[in-house]
Amino acid sequence: MRLDELYPSPEELDKFLWEMANLSSKATGIDSVFIWASQAQDGAKKDGPRVKASAHLTSNIDTNDLFVLSIQDNPAILAGECFLPSDSLEDVKDWVSKNKETLLSYWKGELATDEFIEQLQKV
Repeated sequence: MRLDELYPSPEELDKFLWEMANLSSKATGIDSVFIWASQAQDGAKKDGPRVKASAHLTSNIDTNDLFVLSIQDNPAILAGECFLPSDSLEDVKDWVSKNKETLLSYWKGELATDEFIEQLQKV
């Protein structure tokens, strides 16, 4: 699935991105990668638990360099194209796996953003 199939317009994509917590290497332990996590709202509920990741060095999102991962024990790329080196992609997958329960609790709205960030474990 491509990102433009999930979000047909830039306006719709922007609507969902502003509702996301952007996580840098300080929270994840993964250099040169930003990860976005959200709570289930509107369209996110139908798509299921997921995070978005990008190889950008800033929190400014570039939809050309963004991919979507499932939140599960063995995360899979659900949409977008991953331009990360394979070792960085494995770090992202390991981080999602390691933080699965915290990510799911945040997605379900059981944690406020500050509580969510405090509970995250680095890889």
